[in-house]
Amino acid sequence: MAAPQVLSIIPSLNTLSDEPGFTIANVDITFDQPVATFVVMIMGASHTTGTLAHREARDVEWLATKTVDEVALMTVEEVMQLEGTLTAEIDYLELYQEGSNVVNIYGLSVDTLEWTEYGGV
Repeated sequence: MAAPQVLSIIPSLNTLSDEPGFTIANVDITFDQPVATFVVMIMGASHTTGTLAHREARDVEWLATKTVDEVALMTVEEVMQLEGTLTAEIDYLELYQEGSNVVNIYGLSVDTLEWTEYGGV
């Protein structure tokens, strides 16, 4: 399978500011395949450039919520993957300045470990 592609992005707000009620936006994201992790970068051109606004991956905390029997029945991919609608939070303090800020979303493929290419949706 190739690098994940973003299928949909639905923000709770289109504009962020320091005004009460407009400081944080939740963004619902859907990829075309399960991802091992995803990042939301502000003003960057790759998954490693810009300002990291959100990162999500399976971690020890998530694994701690599962029983040994549950984990034993999972494949490595099932333990690693995030799927369905994923939600990221962006705070206005993470933005560079007033005006337009480019927000890029990248997912890491579970199968090929390829990142979403710059210039997606």
